Amino acid sequence: MNLLIPALALCVTGSGPGNTAFPLLKVGQGPRAAAMGESFTGLSDDASAIYWNPAGLGQLTGYQFSLSHHEWFADIKDEVAHIALPAGPGALGLGVVYSGEPGVLYWDPDLMQYESFRSWSATLSAGYGLGLSDKLGLGAAVTGLYQDLRLQQGYGCALDIGAVGSPLQNLGVGMAARHLGAMWFDGNAELLPMEAAAGVSYATGMFRVTMDAVLPVPFDRIPDFKTGVEFSPVRDLALRLGYRTGPIDLSSLGYLYGLSAGIGINVGSFGFDYAVVPYGDLGMTHRLGIRAALPPAAHSQSSVVTQARTDSHLNTNAASEPAQESGVEALSAGAGRHPAETSRLPELTCGLTGGIYAAGDSQPTGGIAVLRSPSYSQQTVAPDQGTFEISGVPAAAAVLAAHGPSEAYLPQTCTLQLRPGETVRHDFYLWKKGDPLGPDIVNFASNRSEIRDEDVPVLDRIGRILGHDRSIGKVELAGHTDSAEGDPQTKSELSLARAQAVQYYLVEKCGIAAERLVLKGYGDEEPLRSNSRPSGRAWNRRAEVRILE
Repeated sequence: MNLLIPALALCVTGSGPGNTAFPLLKVGQGPRAAAMGESFTGLSDDASAIYWNPAGLGQLTGYQFSLSHHEWFADIKDEVAHIALPAGPGALGLGVVYSGEPGVLYWDPDLMQYESFRSWSATLSAGYGLGLSDKLGLGAAVTGLYQDLRLQQGYGCALDIGAVGSPLQNLGVGMAARHLGAMWFDGNAELLPMEAAAGVSYATGMFRVTMDAVLPVPFDRIPDFKTGVEFSPVRDLALRLGYRTGPIDLSSLGYLYGLSAGIGINVGSFGFDYAVVPYGDLGMTHRLGIRAALPPAAHSQSSVVTQARTDSHLNTNAASEPAQESGVEALSAGAGRHPAETSRLPELTCGLTGGIYAAGDSQPTGGIAVLRSPSYSQQTVAPDQGTFEISGVPAAAAVLAAHGPSEAYLPQTCTLQLRPGETVRHDFYLWKKGDPLGPDIVNFASNRSEIRDEDVPVLDRIGRILGHDRSIGKVELAGHTDSAEGDPQTKSELSLARAQAVQYYLVEKCGIAAERLVLKGYGDEEPLRSNSRPSGRAWNRRAEVRILE
């Protein structure tokens, strides 16, 4: 076993110049990224972003938690935990890593073996990613390091900074500077394995492709190149493959050992990931992980509470109206305050107003508006026929979310910059599950499934909605026929072909991911108008786009 530890160091750090302290930092975190060749700088779309690119935290809109176990050779094991928590206009990330190396042999100066011992290392990271807009995010993370080598203990600190962007639809780019810092052993400083990374990711259909270039700092060896692909034949299954040229020493192991592979399975809000990474004659290494993703806290209409006010009327209203009092108590629990603490809120200098409407017909629906900033949290009712108001809000960047009157409505979120003395208005237009995506439909000639020129603007508008409205997950492409277009089998095939024609246009012309589009052929089962007249049959030869989630 004492021979395997140096071998591991050689595989991870290479044999040339540039070797540095704390090689654990060179081990990529998480089975998903490992399976994709550790090319994650431009993607960074889960809680492990705190390691790969902290700016990626700003892309996350919900709570995420993951645990992973890395099984190496020589009984070396890593335990990794990542957490992402929405906070203000971005998200806070936390990361913990423990790596233990048992059975390390200790020799005295006379080369007499004393005993074996456990060497171990640990890191603790905290970071924040800020989404400046839909196309740009920045982030930073700080990591504390500790290493126990029996006769020596080392302490260190590292800084990671990064940026992510989306210059084109379905294209992500990222840059990160990682592990900027040093370790101290007995007062002597040693540099960490600092590196600069740039990456891209591109999603098309069922595939996502990633590529990274990683340059060591100082620039004393050639960059490492990494690439990966994630293939999702169905929604809850992902097959992954990757290749990397470093930091492993492929000249010693063989170039086939740059390959990696893995799988991911989703079950509701939970996911399971596995990756296998070969290391030549040393054997295979395995990484197992579980994760959970939860959306930001939503509130049903039964828990709707009245708007909290911080003026002198709050206590008198609560005392004279029991229903109002129970609402304020519920609000205080949701906002993390007790009603008695209301008078101690910071100075409030802004106002916020808006409405919640149905996206289909722009009619008010009512619902709940939830405002969050780093120092403030509030929710209020939007009446069925009116607008919501939130007064006395601290001037800061904030996140405003809208929830409809029932779970059938898809919630929406936006970021706002609230300035002193201003009253900001923001209206929400919520889509409803099962509703068509807009009033227009795509019509077809009799017994044909080709898209007509006059229907191209309709599809372009639907493509723009799907491309820009992140609240819409999946939609159904429903194809229909009239009653005169053949026998039932022919009608079924023709209606499905019409749905497929719409799918092809949205994917190829509008760049919509194919996994968001569910195809269904209804034949003549759902006529819009009577089939007894030619004008009615023309209406029934159609395709519709319906919201599923």
